[in-house]
Amino acid sequence: MEGCELSIKPKCAAGVRTHTVCVVIVSAAMTRVYPVSSTAPRLSHNPLHNLSMPSPKAPPPIYQLRIALVGIDPPIWRQIHVAVTILLCCLHDAFQAVMGWTDSHLHQFEKDGKNWGVPEYDEFNELDLIDESKTHLAEVLKAEGESMIYVYDFGDDWRHEVVLERITGMNDAVKVPICLDGARRCPPEDVGGVPGYQDFLEVIFDPDDEERKHLVGWAGGPSMPKSST
Repeated sequence: MEGCELSIKPKCAAGVRTHTVCVVIVSAAMTRVYPVSSTAPRLSHNPLHNLSMPSPKAPPPIYQLRIALVGIDPPIWRQIHVAVTILLCCLHDAFQAVMGWTDSHLHQFEKDGKNWGVPEYDEFNELDLIDESKTHLAEVLKAEGESMIYVYDFGDDWRHEVVLERITGMNDAVKVPICLDGARRCPPEDVGGVPGYQDFLEVIFDPDDEERKHLVGWAGGPSMPKSST
């Protein structure tokens, strides 16, 4: 993930020491002692006094994204914070983690007729992919309310709508994506897309179905969705 903090500590060119009798001003140009009643001259001739220190670099803005699987109701969704500077390849990793996928299949991002992904996987150049490792999220989503599609597993065709809900600033940089909220477990891998998932739910919530035990075990055990509705 991208993002760094720059910490700048200004260096003093002159020191001021106080004493009950006098004030001492020390600089590279001169050292003099003045009585307390005297007014010490400003060292404007010293070029170091006229330098303005650079301000610390502000952290990049934060994108608040909502990711939801298309075609499933009630929705399976997540809400995350990411830095505006995040690359699409890193955003893919974040989506896999927060949704619960296993990154076992190909993927791509889609918006306005353009596709971003891993060009090496497009052996026959059929997808006309733009390299996701060279594209920042801010180049694709630029304003609040804009959206794109994240596709995972071209066989099951899991389509996620990604909406830029809010652009905000924070006191600290977001070095890694942060999951804020969400609902429902993602479908099992290779279940057959939206139609296959609906069939899967009907079986596992029917205690009399002979296939129930097999499908529950195949999908990872008893940690199943609490309801199909």
